[in-house]
Amino acid sequence: MSSQKSFQATLNTAATFLQPVFKPQNASNRHHPSIIESLYQTLLKNDISASSSSVEAPSYNLKSSKVILYALSLLSKLNQSATPKNSSPDALFAPRDQRIILGLADLILLEGIYPNTTSGILPPLDRRTKSSGYFSQIQAAAAAASISQHEDGTDSRNVELLAMIVDNIQPILATASNEVSDAVRERLQMDLVACLGELAFNPQNGSEEWRKRFYSALDNVQTPILLPLLVPLILPTTPPWFQKPLTTYLSSIPLARPGGVKDEITFFIDPTKEIPTQRVALQQASKLIGSVPTASTPDQYFSVVAPQLIELLDEVGNLGLAAGIVINDVFERRKKGVEKYFFPRLLRPLRPAKSQIPAAEEVENGDIITLTEEEDLERAINRISSLFQSSNGQSYLASRILDTLILPLWGLWQFAVSIKATSPIVKKTPQDLLIAYMKLKPSSTALDEIVQNFGYDGDDHWIFTRGEMGQVKIVVRDTDLPSKAIEIKDIEERTPSFISLALAANDDVFTDFFLSLCRRWLGGGFTISAEGGDRAAFGLLFQLKVLEGILEHHSERLTRRPEQVIILVKEILDSHVRTLEKERERVEALQNPSMNTLGKITEGEEYFDCLVADDNDEISSGGDAIGIALQLLNSIVSTSFSRTVSEQEKKLLSTLQPSLKYLSSERGADGSIASLTRGLGLFISTQHIPLTSPVDGDVKPVDEKVLKEQQTLQTALLYLRDQMVPIRAHGLEMLKELIKERSSVVDVQTITKLLIDMLQDKESFVYLGVVKILCELADKHPSTVIGMLVGVYVDEEEKMGIDERLKVGEALMGTVQRLGETAVGKVAEEIGNVMVGLAGRRKGRHKEARETTREKEEAERRIKKEGEMDEEYRKVLNEARVEAGIDVEGGKKVKIEVVEDDEQWISKVGEEDYRVRTSALSVLGILFETNASGVPVGVTLAAVEVALRILELERGKEQATVRRAAVHLVSSVLNGLEKNGTVELLKVIPRERLEDIVRVLGYTRATDDDGLVREQAGVLFEALTE
Repeated sequence: MSSQKSFQATLNTAATFLQPVFKPQNASNRHHPSIIESLYQTLLKNDISASSSSVEAPSYNLKSSKVILYALSLLSKLNQSATPKNSSPDALFAPRDQRIILGLADLILLEGIYPNTTSGILPPLDRRTKSSGYFSQIQAAAAAASISQHEDGTDSRNVELLAMIVDNIQPILATASNEVSDAVRERLQMDLVACLGELAFNPQNGSEEWRKRFYSALDNVQTPILLPLLVPLILPTTPPWFQKPLTTYLSSIPLARPGGVKDEITFFIDPTKEIPTQRVALQQASKLIGSVPTASTPDQYFSVVAPQLIELLDEVGNLGLAAGIVINDVFERRKKGVEKYFFPRLLRPLRPAKSQIPAAEEVENGDIITLTEEEDLERAINRISSLFQSSNGQSYLASRILDTLILPLWGLWQFAVSIKATSPIVKKTPQDLLIAYMKLKPSSTALDEIVQNFGYDGDDHWIFTRGEMGQVKIVVRDTDLPSKAIEIKDIEERTPSFISLALAANDDVFTDFFLSLCRRWLGGGFTISAEGGDRAAFGLLFQLKVLEGILEHHSERLTRRPEQVIILVKEILDSHVRTLEKERERVEALQNPSMNTLGKITEGEEYFDCLVADDNDEISSGGDAIGIALQLLNSIVSTSFSRTVSEQEKKLLSTLQPSLKYLSSERGADGSIASLTRGLGLFISTQHIPLTSPVDGDVKPVDEKVLKEQQTLQTALLYLRDQMVPIRAHGLEMLKELIKERSSVVDVQTITKLLIDMLQDKESFVYLGVVKILCELADKHPSTVIGMLVGVYVDEEEKMGIDERLKVGEALMGTVQRLGETAVGKVAEEIGNVMVGLAGRRKGRHKEARETTREKEEAERRIKKEGEMDEEYRKVLNEARVEAGIDVEGGKKVKIEVVEDDEQWISKVGEEDYRVRTSALSVLGILFETNASGVPVGVTLAAVEVALRILELERGKEQATVRRAAVHLVSSVLNGLEKNGTVELLKVIPRERLEDIVRVLGYTRATDDDGLVREQAGVLFEALTE
């Protein structure tokens, strides 16, 4: 007999055997014999090895074993005679064949595996996929058998049968792809893992032999297939003796398998979808990857995992971003403990270590030793940028890496510009990273480091150079050759770049840096040693150019910290006045020598030298210092009318008067300086500078704290508009701190509107931060913020997208939770009424309906105008549909299995979206969980009524999430009210209404199509009927 004929014959035998299962009455009538009894009788009728030599009636376990073993034998025969797919890849399989094969698999699962494994080791049946089409019948019949089985008091576990199931199923799974093996893999592969776990680790029957088979079976499954098998088995109900080996093996996958880290990440997320929508799943992946297996040390584990994660940063798209987030999460949890595994690979391409230089005997004289090739350098920059972009800007990793790379990034940027490199990775990305770092770092240390090493081209042992492709590479520095001389053009090119970097810092950092530079320059803090040579001299020139550039083009930035600038000006003026006074004394001593003076001259040359003028002394540089100081002072004074001047600033200005008066009256002083000092002194003495800003005619002193908060608010609002995600996240943190402090500079309505607009940001770091800040703001100003949030959530004008409304719903939930017992009165009533209205489908989306209708009418008009598609095109389209399997010959449509996806949750046009209704029910649930007694009785009854009507009337599959939320709402209402006692509960919800709730829950428990709804309703029903 040929394989095909054998296959069909075995298939017909299986169909006859399964006939009792497929009879609908067997599933619905509990007084009918159990499925095992029916199938056993079928075996007896057909005389298929079911007879027993024993006089006594066979036990239920024996009957079950006979039936399951026969089903296994049929499945094995079918697998042996099935046609491999590789020999006939285009073969089509009849739906009837699939139903019979899956029927056998479901019978083995429900009657052979579930009754013989420990409770909780497998997922609940309600959550299993109904693959065969007869799953419900088999499940119901199996449930009836389970009842009779427990009634006779026998043990439900048959370990011998379980072992035979494993012995028969494993060879099928090892077979090449065919109709039978594929069906068994889809249906029973996860259950086989559970069976092996039961036989290997159950304390009552586990053995070393089965443990070896368990691990061998897992080792032979590819990682992308293995993960979906193991993860669903780790449940709260999983026995500890099975959960531990599962989790241990799962955590060892990145260590034991090549590409294990990538497989784990792609299991938790879909790389084709946006990361922000999968942030929770990615956190689970981070937690798993960051967990060291108990059998390994951190050194063994991370030395293998870290390289895999770093290589994933090179992936284009969402997978690279996901890897960056995972690495940041690992660092946030472990800090310095994992630096040594990541930093060498991340940093050494951009800042090579001396240990990377080969020994002298390995290199020929005159050879150029390349430490980092062009493509390796670009890859390193991309990796660092990816890590920074995937952080919130304040993460431990981002800060540590950029702290180390300040000078290499600056040197790379400037060298790439100087050689006119075309790659934006070496020319633009270092600039972007440095600018972002300046915005986030609350210190001028980085600016000081760069300004003192402005000509940086590499460390002592390496140097940037042009590569063969015209980009940048790193080679060993030849210490026998002199360093490249710095030229004037280098200073002119680098000064604007550095100033743009300094301007990116916040006002405090910028002003601190400028004042520090001024003090060193004007106060004589710069000296050029003999060893420093030209490089040191050019360094001083660069710093002077920076000072001049800031004063000439950006002096207005300094007026934001006027007190600090005035203090510096005073130091310079006072110092110069003291120098002039000493000079006057010297001149007078020379012109009018006294006996005392002559005596000192005869004592030695020291005193005489001090009386002789030196062209290079302080006076020659004093003119430059005074010019800069007066320019700074003029900027402060000239902007005083366009801003509020503090009392402290005025007092500081008044302390300048003596020095200004002295300089304006000094003989021989430069005319322009004397004129400027005279004008400034007069201006300050007349006190025309406004000390306060008028508000409603009243004059109030300006609070220094308010000025500081205003500056912080301006910086935060500026950062919120930045293109880089970490900068926007940092701006949100600054705004959050102001809100926490209840700062008076925060305009609640304006900031709330701004934050609501920012909910459209696609980056999870940003919009999740916005939701948290909205909760914080509502906590401080509940009535205003909640009113605005509710208005946007309702979206009367239909301006908001569904995603934005759902994010507002998250903010409302967080707000209600934070309000706690203060969620009472008008606030609770407003939230409750609006949510009940949305959940109850009272609100239509009329604008959306009109737009859809208009689009449909336009399409019809276009068809009329342009005509229907021509016959030739229609013929081609029909052929394509048949080829794709959408239609069959004759135009009939193929019935396609419905797959659950996001589209099925979208409501009909003109109705409120199911997702928004689910969100509204969730907000109501949180409101009652938080403070049910504070909600008005009318709102409570309306909420219960809406939930019950949803469960009774909305039965579609697309409304399953709404029903789940409705059951949860009923539970929240009852639990919230019962906190104050049953008497209080009955005051709000009468006994008659409680009976209605029990009736509807019982109906839902028995009839709902969604397994989770049935489970939730069943739990609540049992709690109410106890």
